[in-house]
Amino acid sequence: MKSMIKALGGLVAAITLTVPSLAATLTLEQLLDPGASITAGDKLFDSWEVTFTDASAEGATWDFGDIDITALDDGGDDPGPGLMIDMGGQMTVTGDGIYAYRDIAISFHVSTIGDKKIKDNLLNFGNPASFLSFLADDLNDLGMAVVEKVYDAAGNMLADKYIEFSLLDGVETRDFPDSAAFAPQDEIWVTKNFLVWAVDDSDTASLGGVEQRFSQQSVPEPGSLALVALALAGLGAAARRRG
Repeated sequence: MKSMIKALGGLVAAITLTVPSLAATLTLEQLLDPGASITAGDKLFDSWEVTFTDASAEGATWDFGDIDITALDDGGDDPGPGLMIDMGGQMTVTGDGIYAYRDIAISFHVSTIGDKKIKDNLLNFGNPASFLSFLADDLNDLGMAVVEKVYDAAGNMLADKYIEFSLLDGVETRDFPDSAAFAPQDEIWVTKNFLVWAVDDSDTASLGGVEQRFSQQSVPEPGSLALVALALAGLGAAARRRG
C-alpha cells in the first residue's frame, strides 16, 4: 500500500512499527557456534550462518552479540512457532548525501522434533520498532527491506518472500507482511537478506527487527492411515450387503 506523506513545514517526522515480544533468547553470536540451536515449540533452529555483510561506511563493523534471536511459541499451529530477530541497532543508518546503507544475509535450518511437519510461513517487521525519521521536504529516499527464501532438504525453493517499508519523494511504501504456502516438510533451510538505506543527511532509517512464523500440520502415522482404510473398506462392504 502506498500513501502520500504531507509536508510538515521543516519539522522532523517519524513513522514507527512495533509489536509485542516474548522470552527465551540467544544472540546471533551464540548461535553461530558449531552445534548451537534454539527451540520454539517442537521446531529446532540450528546451523546458523552469516553469509554476507556490507556497508557504505568505510571500516563499518558488526556486533553479532547485539542481535538477539527470541523463540516464539504462542501461535498454536497457525501462525505456529517461530522467531523474533532483534537487530540490536546493527541495522540503523543516517544518510550521507549519496546513498548510505547496511546489508546483511543470514541462513539457518529448521526441523521438527515432534509429530507436526512444517507447513507455510510468515515474515513481518516486528519488535523492537522499525522507523523512518525524515525531514518532510518530499525529496526523501530511505527505507528497509528483507528478502527471504525457503528451500526443502533437496535444495528446491519452496518460497520467495519480500517485505519493504520505505519513503521515496514523499511516497510511502508499506509492503508487509508476506506469507507463503508449501507442502508439509520435515525440515527446511531459510535464507534472509536485510537491507536498510538512507540518502539525505537529515534522514535516518532503522530496521529494529522481524518476526518469523512457521505454520505446522499433524500428519497421521502409517498405522493410523491403515486403520482408516480398513474402516472405510468395512463401511463399503456393509453398504454392498445392504444393497
